[in-house]
Amino acid sequence: MYPTDNLFDLRQFFSETSQLYFISNYHFEYMDNRLNELVEVGMHEYLENEAQIDIVIDPFDERSARYHLKKVQEFIQNPKAHQNIFGGKKNIIFFPFRSS
Repeated sequence: MYPTDNLFDLRQFFSETSQLYFISNYHFEYMDNRLNELVEVGMHEYLENEAQIDIVIDPFDERSARYHLKKVQEFIQNPKAHQNIFGGKKNIIFFPFRSS
């Protein structure tokens, strides 16, 4: 990532190219501090070069559960459209996750 990138763009990238396609209820943290996804990474003063940013899974609420169900239905209706995520060469896998 570059200092001018924001975490929202990273979230979008993950949802299109990784197993995070199905997981939308998460946030980014650095040293137990929740990061604002809409500001540039360089604006987070306490982030250092090569800092490890954690992805923390949030519990489902009604809105995130509906969105999750929509993503599953999209996949079931057209699984071939998502081959690059599940079984393709560009598959990115992230483990482990933390739960909040």
